[in-house]
Amino acid sequence: MRKVWLALSIALSVFVLSFSLQSGEASGELSGSLTASIHAFLTDWFPAWNLELDTLHWLVRKAAHLGSYFVLGVAWSHTLGLYRIALQWIVALGVSLAIFGELLQLLAQDRGPSLFDALVFNAIGYLIGVLLFRFLRSRTVAKKQNVS
Repeated sequence: MRKVWLALSIALSVFVLSFSLQSGEASGELSGSLTASIHAFLTDWFPAWNLELDTLHWLVRKAAHLGSYFVLGVAWSHTLGLYRIALQWIVALGVSLAIFGELLQLLAQDRGPSLFDALVFNAIGYLIGVLLFRFLRSRTVAKKQNVS
């Protein structure tokens, strides 16, 4: 089962990192269409908010960073936990993935890396995933011990 989780975590990492290789135009179109849908929904349901499209687009892009690295944090925390890897190495992997993901943007047309995105959105999303997974796992283990 450990090998399955390892393969899944690697595949998820490749998938998330592949977004960094998209051109600026392709990346903008992907998040732009989602932003337009969200904007239409919010405008219909909450007209008083008067949200600017550019602000919402920025929020959608940063939420994508947080969300994708959150998923990686959960996956790698579980996978490396199966191998009994210490927490500091799990966190180091996340920071490395976050920085590498941003550096990959050097290879994409009309994009560039952002240390701010790497450390604030990517790494924090990953860390939240790791900590939430570990917290929920510890609660599950404690419940099983109380039942026994």
